[in-house]
Amino acid sequence: MMDPLISPAPQPVRPLIIGIDFDNTIISYEPVIHSLALQKGLISSAVPKNKRTVRDTIRKLPGGELQWQEIQVEAYGNAIAGATLHQGVRDFLTACKQHHVPVYIISHKTMYSNLSGGGVNLREAAWSWMREQHFFDDPTLGLAPEQVYFESTQEEKVKRLIQLGCTDFIDDLIEVFVNADFPAGVRKWLYDPQARQASIEKIFLFHHWRILHDDFFPH
Repeated sequence: MMDPLISPAPQPVRPLIIGIDFDNTIISYEPVIHSLALQKGLISSAVPKNKRTVRDTIRKLPGGELQWQEIQVEAYGNAIAGATLHQGVRDFLTACKQHHVPVYIISHKTMYSNLSGGGVNLREAAWSWMREQHFFDDPTLGLAPEQVYFESTQEEKVKRLIQLGCTDFIDDLIEVFVNADFPAGVRKWLYDPQARQASIEKIFLFHHWRILHDDFFPH
């Protein structure tokens, strides 16, 4: 018999609908960014394969900010084939499929880089990468192209997750969660793989997708 002094865990008031950011949340550009920076002679091989460390190293160089932006554009476009899927993402998506939890990928991604004013279509590059990762032809993932949305601004991204009725949203950028229009009723999950972020009120931090998997689908 349950102790009368202990309240049962609250039950969700509506079924889960999970929204997930794409860039640096599902896909990791760290290997390709490190490789590009090495090829251009902007870093030494001693610099760790960590996006933030590579970025900070390049920014210290003369004209470093522009060079960093150019590397990002190349990584998100022509060199995206070298990007990898974050460990644990596939298992999480599989668990969502098994538990009949709808998932939407909702990303702030412009069609072209503001830096180049044209060139490679960044959305098409992302679509190509997802197809190479078998996002849409692996039945265990349960994803369809109709579940992917690329938005031109952060504001449109927030509107989309509201429109889709997301109960939870997963992102690597805290800016999304502090957006004035972000709905109070949506749970916020901040992906922080380097565990750099201090605890934040009403934002759930996790540094590996395995941890998130166990939070949503405990054994």
